[in-house]
Amino acid sequence: MARRYYVCPVVTELQADGSTYVYAKVAHYVGQIKGYVAHIPSDPSTGLPLRNWALVCVEADDHSLLLADAAFEALPWKDALDDALTLPQAAKDKLAARGIDLSGITTMRQLVRAIGQRLHASFDERAFGVSS
Repeated sequence: MARRYYVCPVVTELQADGSTYVYAKVAHYVGQIKGYVAHIPSDPSTGLPLRNWALVCVEADDHSLLLADAAFEALPWKDALDDALTLPQAAKDKLAARGIDLSGITTMRQLVRAIGQRLHASFDERAFGVSS
């Protein structure tokens, strides 16, 4: 089973009772993946997500469905979070467009932290299931 990180859309659905159901689009793949965790900070006054995208960590034997979904931005795959990281220019451009500061990022752990902290300043990758 392999762990991989993605940036994916946040889906907001209005329910029949007037409440709002918010989830990461990766939930559409439950049953085809082993599991996932998503970081979706919300506005305390409205309960709605602060951004229309989420950072997700997915565990699956086969990531091909997610990799084929154009709505997902797959982060580079690394054996370990502290392995050296080289981002292609297209990935840098997409992340920079989301306001993610890439200066000084040399490992996957730093990249996951930078994306998470763009969503919420207190993000800690160790509490996100990132421990290897």
